[in-house]
Amino acid sequence: MTWSRHQRFEASESTLSWVLSGYMLAYGLAPAPAGRLGDRYGHKPVFIIGLILFTLTSVA
Repeated sequence: MTWSRHQRFEASESTLSWVLSGYMLAYGLAPAPAGRLGDRYGHKPVFIIGLILFTLTSVA
């Protein structure tokens, strides 16, 4: 992590590392189940649900 991010978020190096690891884990684990759901229920409905969930979690 760069020093500017460290100062900007006022978080420790360890905290930033945990956040980055969480994002990497989510992006690594989400595509396979999402693909299966898309195959089973249709890609458009699964995309819309994912978009709604993303929007709701971004607002919160």
